[in-house]
Amino acid sequence: MSEKLILGVAENVPRAIAVAVFGLSCQWALAQGEERVLAPVRTTADADLSVQEKSAIETFSTYSPMSGTTISPEVLDTVKFVDPRRELLWRVPGMTMIRNIRIPDGSKSYTDKRVDGMRVNTYSTGNFNALDETSPSDIERVEVITGPGSVLSSSNAFGGTINVITRDPPRELERRISQEVGAFDLYRTDYAQGGALNKDLGYFFNLNYMDNKGWRENDSASQKKGALSGKLVYRPDEFSKLTARLEYLNDISRDPGSISEEQFHADWREGLATQYKKSDTTYVTPSFQYKRRIGDNGELNVSALNRVTTSTSLSATSAAAMSVGEGDTTENSIQSMYRHDFSFAMSTLYLGVDTTWMDAKSKSFKNATSYARALDGDFAKGALNTYTVGKEKHSSPFLHYEFSPVDSLRLSLGVRKDDFDLETDNKLGDKGDGRKSFSKLVRKFGATYEFAGGYVLWARAAEGFLAPSVSDLLGTGGAPNQTTYVPMNMSLKPIESMTYELGLRGQLLAKRLRFDTAYFDTDLKNMIVREDCAPTEPCYQRNVNAGKARLHGLETSISFDVTRWLDTGLSHTWSIVEYKDYKTPTYDYSGNTWKGAPAHHLNLRVGVKPVEGLRAELEYDHIASYYRNNENVGGTYKRPDLFHLRVAYKTKTWSAWLHVLNLFDKKYAERAWMTAAGKATYDEGYKPLTLRAGVSYNF
Repeated sequence: MSEKLILGVAENVPRAIAVAVFGLSCQWALAQGEERVLAPVRTTADADLSVQEKSAIETFSTYSPMSGTTISPEVLDTVKFVDPRRELLWRVPGMTMIRNIRIPDGSKSYTDKRVDGMRVNTYSTGNFNALDETSPSDIERVEVITGPGSVLSSSNAFGGTINVITRDPPRELERRISQEVGAFDLYRTDYAQGGALNKDLGYFFNLNYMDNKGWRENDSASQKKGALSGKLVYRPDEFSKLTARLEYLNDISRDPGSISEEQFHADWREGLATQYKKSDTTYVTPSFQYKRRIGDNGELNVSALNRVTTSTSLSATSAAAMSVGEGDTTENSIQSMYRHDFSFAMSTLYLGVDTTWMDAKSKSFKNATSYARALDGDFAKGALNTYTVGKEKHSSPFLHYEFSPVDSLRLSLGVRKDDFDLETDNKLGDKGDGRKSFSKLVRKFGATYEFAGGYVLWARAAEGFLAPSVSDLLGTGGAPNQTTYVPMNMSLKPIESMTYELGLRGQLLAKRLRFDTAYFDTDLKNMIVREDCAPTEPCYQRNVNAGKARLHGLETSISFDVTRWLDTGLSHTWSIVEYKDYKTPTYDYSGNTWKGAPAHHLNLRVGVKPVEGLRAELEYDHIASYYRNNENVGGTYKRPDLFHLRVAYKTKTWSAWLHVLNLFDKKYAERAWMTAAGKATYDEGYKPLTLRAGVSYNF
């Protein structure tokens, strides 16, 4: 693993240099203007900032007219997550059980993934896995926007946006080494170092490796993950800033698969002896950012990111279903944005363009070994079964203008023009070939009103737009037919959304009590429904626009510093996700609730600090019952309430921690579905009482 980590970084360093040189050479000539000092790191209170700084769309803040949460460095240090969704994101209102924010549908890209504000996915690969694809020790904070966000967010991200902010170099030399061990053979080692090489150049470096055999039998839920990242921040002069970053991450994991209700009750640790699934995925991500102050009121921001994802997957679920898959995807994004502040009505104008493009190759081979050998992880590539090349291009110019007609009122309006071009090529024949383009103008409006005492009332109305993916446009293969291009599929319309939000946030009791609550209402139309092709057609299934849905609810966060030694935090989501008009040839889902969509999710934390340096936190997590299928038949599932205990002791140089997850050893599954045949399955998220302990040393 360590050799693969080093070789993987070495062979991709030229790509990182190329991205940095390209971005610098393109923008150096553009960044002309009188020398100015860049704004320093903010040390003043929000109240001392201008309204233009407080409402800047580049980051989420108290004054943003949108719903969201910032996960602070203190929370990241408390949780020290291994599984980000269940251990960290459950603290954030709006998270669903199925990959996306607000909308529990894992097959669509309703969520934007960003790192340091840069998009790391094309429109068809978005979800909230950004935290799985970044080294935990390299994260400074996480900004989670629930809902459509500003024009900086992709138009398809009407579920939300996750923006991972990585650590910047410290001013003084810092070094930290840590070791963590846990139940079921968990080992995690981390080393981080950062500092200033001179007054203008700083660096941060992180190396992280985890080996986790997992709780399930036969190591069927095991994971090995290694990450290496480096970041350079350079100020070539008084008015500009350059940032270059390179990250390499390798994730090798097993998938234990679903077990039946009978198997779950008999032995919920069971790893299915009749199947084997394993994936080996590598992400290499160089990026570059350039910021320059222009005159007294202008600022230019340019960023470029490249991600290369290579993967190998092994799957054997029966003697007749064994395969070896290979994937190679290159995703690129460039964003250029100019901001200008005006004295008139304290207004600000943003002009910019987002450009992303992707090239993806996917191959599937038959497995050449026996079923028995495959169950032991012994695979070999046989005959080539499928070979597909896909391309995506996406260009989005955007404009955002905000102003204050009176001191306490801030209004904003933005437009974003999305142009998509999709292409797919079946290298083994002409079936499955096709090309399609989409274009739409998306509008977003926002308003904030600040009352005396720092209370902020905000409202937002925003459109959304998700073009069909290549897999949506094509039919679905099935014996005796292959996946094939069907002309009527190419007439699919994009999924469109309209969202209205109203929120209130503020502080009470000398700022010891902080709250943030927001109501949202989203309508979806042109949802895609799959239907069977006629027996005489050269396809198995096709997709058509035949669905509408509505989701609405309330998202609330509260934190309260009760005393010097006692603090509490609460996150609550009330959400109703239902089909308004959704009919397939075999079933009418209209009025039904989506599967895996509980009406309530409550997360409560209580922290106690009895002595200096010692803190204990008890976390309580409650999920209401939910339907196991979209038909809303076969009953519901209610996960038991869970408790987690985290204790940490810190000095200036040392820290130690003990975590007890599932404190009362509850038997549970987080996701329980019902198959079309009426069989209950349990397929994700369960483990018994789990201990983890670690120590770190700063030097």
